[in-house]
Amino acid sequence: MKLATTWKILYLLGLGLLLLPAVARAQFTFTTNNGTIQITRYYGTNDAVVVPSFINGLPVTSIAQFTFTCCNMTSVSLPESITNIGDAAFESSSYLTNLTIPSAIAHLGNGVFNECWSLTGISFPTNLMTIGDQAFQDCKSLSGLTLPATVTSIGTGAFFKSGLTNMVVGATLTNIGDYAFMGCAKLTNLVVNGQNPAYSSSGGVLFNKDKTVLCQYAAAPGSNSYLLPNGVTNIWNYAFYSCTNLNIVHISDTVACIGSNAFNGCMLLTNINLGSNVSSIGTGAFQSSGLRSITLPSRLTMIADYLCYGCGNLTNVTIPAGVTNIGRSAFYQAGIANIAIPGSVATLGDYAFFSCPNLQTIQLGDGIQRISQFAFSSCYDVVSINIPNSVGSIGYGAFYYCTSLGFGPVTIGKGVTNIEQNAFGCCPFLRNVFFLGNAPAASGAFINDTVLRFYYLPGGKGWENGLEGIPATLWNPQIIFADGNFGVRGDQFGFNITGTTNIPIVVEASTNLNGPWVTLQSPTLTGGPFYFSDPQKTIYPRRFYRIRSP
Repeated sequence: MKLATTWKILYLLGLGLLLLPAVARAQFTFTTNNGTIQITRYYGTNDAVVVPSFINGLPVTSIAQFTFTCCNMTSVSLPESITNIGDAAFESSSYLTNLTIPSAIAHLGNGVFNECWSLTGISFPTNLMTIGDQAFQDCKSLSGLTLPATVTSIGTGAFFKSGLTNMVVGATLTNIGDYAFMGCAKLTNLVVNGQNPAYSSSGGVLFNKDKTVLCQYAAAPGSNSYLLPNGVTNIWNYAFYSCTNLNIVHISDTVACIGSNAFNGCMLLTNINLGSNVSSIGTGAFQSSGLRSITLPSRLTMIADYLCYGCGNLTNVTIPAGVTNIGRSAFYQAGIANIAIPGSVATLGDYAFFSCPNLQTIQLGDGIQRISQFAFSSCYDVVSINIPNSVGSIGYGAFYYCTSLGFGPVTIGKGVTNIEQNAFGCCPFLRNVFFLGNAPAASGAFINDTVLRFYYLPGGKGWENGLEGIPATLWNPQIIFADGNFGVRGDQFGFNITGTTNIPIVVEASTNLNGPWVTLQSPTLTGGPFYFSDPQKTIYPRRFYRIRSP
């Protein structure tokens, strides 16, 4: 009886041992290739997952891409037989806390631990050589790491927005991809082995070997200001990305190039002193930063796309003479109050000053050839605009929804031959538009501008039928010198003004031909000459007068 009971117990134990591998196998799908097993998907619900060393008597050597993607386990035990882990194998396994990578793994694939938010520790094999693109992106709980001495390459965005606080780089690492450490807001220290042939570090900041290129600034080194060392000539793309503690940065005069998105997202960065030798600034370099004022360097010839996109605190921008191009969305939603575009600028990109809510005055240089689409759209405080003669066309929606436009003069230069749809659409206070040249081609350019009048100068052609169904009036005011009313009468100086009936004019005066000019009267000519007189003439030893459009 005792022997029988013992046999039954042994039988049940043996049955259990036979059943366990079957249950384990049921949690995985796999393929067989040349006598080895590749795990392709995990379907279990266990918190702790154990990948078997053998399935059906064959060794498990590979974890395919996406095998554990979006799974809820907290730990995974991988057998030493594993020699390959595919791209995104553990991507978005947000509860995974730790993992030991088998010793035979030499390469970690792209996105392998992307968005593993709970991952706090990782044990690297001693012969690991490469870390793929976005391998540890968004691993917010991952803190300190020491890379094995064998690692030679870190991919693009490998630790993007991870929780890294410090990183030790070995002697063999010779390639670091773009924005590898971008957005690591807690990163306080980057240390490079002194024997490394490609990189070096100083004060926790990563440089190339000879310290001519600043590769990555540690986001929180305990100071709110940073002075670039003399000798640095280039700042890498994304080098200061989202460094949330920085208030002030001083760029040394040796720096010639600032990379794309170099200071993107530095929300507390209010002041940056650009060195005198900076000649190139990349796309989005100051995007979404806290800058309040910026004087662009005199060597700069192009303002890159998205340069100061979303800089809502930026109230003052100085554009140097010599700049020939302002890029797409360069100052989109910036807080600029006034902008002067020099005559050297020929190209103004789409959305260049789109939705700058505080923009009041725009001074366009006489080199601009086209006002691009939506260039100044939704700039609610702009009251007037003078389109220079160099402009040939005004793009779609260029001044669309500029709801204060018209409270000041709106003048379109004689070079304009085409005004595209909605260029001045939904400008409810736009009343008078003055054209200096011939009638341009236009189709729906002034949509929803309900009370609108066009005026043109003597010599303008093509105005017989107006523009877009709106009549055009010849604007031709003249001062009459020979009718006996020109000159001093008592203690006032005056003269008659004549011209087409119902044209508005502004009479201004100045003691200097170069200004400033002061508005004295703003009459409308109706039914004959208008007599103007200046009661303050006797106050000034001399005074000049002029007539302009409102």
